[in-house]
Parts: sequence; structure tokens; C-alpha cells
Amino acid sequence: MNDFWDFVKTRREATKDNPDQFAERLIDELVSLGLQQVLDFFQWFESLLDRANTYELWDAVDIIECGASESTFLDFREWLILQSQEVYEKALADPEWLADYVQLDTIFTDQGLGGVAYYAYERIMGHYMHPTLQGINTGVKGVKMPYTDETRDAVLKARHPKLYAKFGNCERWGLDQEEVQE
Repeated sequence: MNDFWDFVKTRREATKDNPDQFAERLIDELVSLGLQQVLDFFQWFESLLDRANTYELWDAVDIIECGASESTFLDFREWLILQSQEVYEKALADPEWLADYVQLDTIFTDQGLGGVAYYAYERIMGHYMHPTLQGINTGVKGVKMPYTDETRDAVLKARHPKLYAKFGNCERWGLDQEEVQE
């Protein structure tokens, strides 16, 4: 995979009128490029997911989404990769920057990118990707800010004041703080 970012960008732009076709198009094109390109794509994607797996970024998503489970955070990291290399790098360097980029109505649902390499591999090889080839998650990196349900808002507001000012009010979701903490 000579340029992962360019490969994803051009396929995303080609399907902008029909985003549901994005993942399928990526799979088809990876299959046509062969097994080595599928494995290269997989390695790039997994390394980018892993690099964005930080507590600081997870706390930012927790503020934006008014709570963020592991699957929500994974969806966010896939969404972040789909934006562009520039957006990805800026968010990793300074999660507060997301306050200027993310809109109140942005949704980080499953972007369809996570399974692309698996499906392409299966089409080429005729079987599922063996677990020894699958990505190695090194775990969440950075400093976890300890907080309880009672101190959550204060800790997150101190860590990401700009994000908290824009997204910290969970009422926009029709939730009160007690519902968020459950």
C-alpha cells in the first residue's frame, strides 16, 4: 500500500453520493490488487486505530458523545481515519482541536472501514483471516484521568475545556446527567 491515505480518500470521494457503497468499493478494489495489498491495508489501518487509542482522545469523545463506550470510541477512531491524514494528525496532537472541527450533529456510527481488509482477505483466500494475522491492540495509551460519576464533569472539563464548552451539555441529547452516568 503505497499511500494508504490517498487510497482511502479517492475511494471516499468516488462514493460521496452513495456512502453505503464505500466499504464495498474498497473491498472490491483491494481484492483486485491482491493479497499483499490487502495485508498492507490491514496493517496500516490497524496501526492507525492503535495509535489513536489514547485516554486523552477517548475523554474527548466522551465529552462529544456525552459518554463513550469501547465500541463508540472504535467508531470514532474509524471516522477519524476517514476524515483525512491532516484531521487525524491534528486530533491526535491536540484533541481540543476537535471542538473546531466536529459539529454538534456529527455521528460517529460504524463507518464500514473496520471489516474491509477481513472481507477482502476472505474473498481472495476463501476463508477467514487467521488470528495470527489479525491486528495486535496494544491497549489504551496515555494517562487515564481517574474520576467517579460525581467528579466526571469537573475532570473532563479541566482536561478539555474547549470541547466541554461546546459539547458538555448532555441536554442536547435529551439526557440529564444522571442518565449519562448510568
